[in-house]
Amino acid sequence: MIISVTERQLFKRCRRKWDYSSFNRQSLVPVINSPALDLGTLIHQVLATWTQDQLLDPEEVYASLSMNHLKDIMVSYEQRIGCKPSKEELTPQVEAIALGANMIRNYKDHWHTPLPPGFSLVENEQTLIQPIPNTEHMLEAQLDGIMADEHGQLFIIERKTFSRAPSVEELDRKDQFLAYMWILQRSLPDKYIVGVAYDGLRKRDKPPAGKPLADLFIRRITLRNKHELREFEQYLTLEALDMCDPNVRLYKNELVLGGCWDCNFRDLCDAESRNENVNNALLMYHRVNRKEWRDGSQC
Repeated sequence: MIISVTERQLFKRCRRKWDYSSFNRQSLVPVINSPALDLGTLIHQVLATWTQDQLLDPEEVYASLSMNHLKDIMVSYEQRIGCKPSKEELTPQVEAIALGANMIRNYKDHWHTPLPPGFSLVENEQTLIQPIPNTEHMLEAQLDGIMADEHGQLFIIERKTFSRAPSVEELDRKDQFLAYMWILQRSLPDKYIVGVAYDGLRKRDKPPAGKPLADLFIRRITLRNKHELREFEQYLTLEALDMCDPNVRLYKNELVLGGCWDCNFRDLCDAESRNENVNNALLMYHRVNRKEWRDGSQC
């Protein structure tokens, strides 16, 4: 199996959701994604495009991509359901797109460039695959990019949108960042990977009253040491063996902070738990191939 970085986290949070969404399992995605997920994907695409060609205007790139995205939603919905989505169904997506336009405008006005001063792009949007030690399986990660400082030291670019600003402690302990450092270090064993360059955008169209524009953004370098990387590798092996066990036990887990509010599979999960017609719930989902799954930022 090829196991993605993010599905590792999902497996440990809720095995039923992992079973629904993992490319190694049912590979389901909603016909209409949550607006928050699509907004994050759009922001990522715009900043990646701008990073590759800094002469482009990110606002124009966003306008083009978001228009095409909305058209794709309507076509996909009609093909699957047999009718066009209602205005009420599209409203959250339209509102999210309008929010994203303001976020990109504010980002450009505040930072002026997609990379911090003194850094240069090494590679943009890298998909990496490495063997998981002591197993027959592989780990896959999709990095937003790799940049270097003036000394040639390497940093992983990680762009995120957020509603609540993450604390320094959260960023410094984030398992996903540790996984990215591990896989890039394994891919470039003769290079020193300094850390992850977090580039966060708050999901607001303007700062709170009395706050500066800078309140909408976070740029921070997070560092991890060799002991953490060694421990990560040990746990990665154990996780892979559990996930790839043909007799893996599946169950749902609602005992997480905030419950299931951010899960795209609540209707399907409820139908299964209540012994209702699961096939009716499945009409609102479709299966994707590995490229579509990867393009949806599932790595």
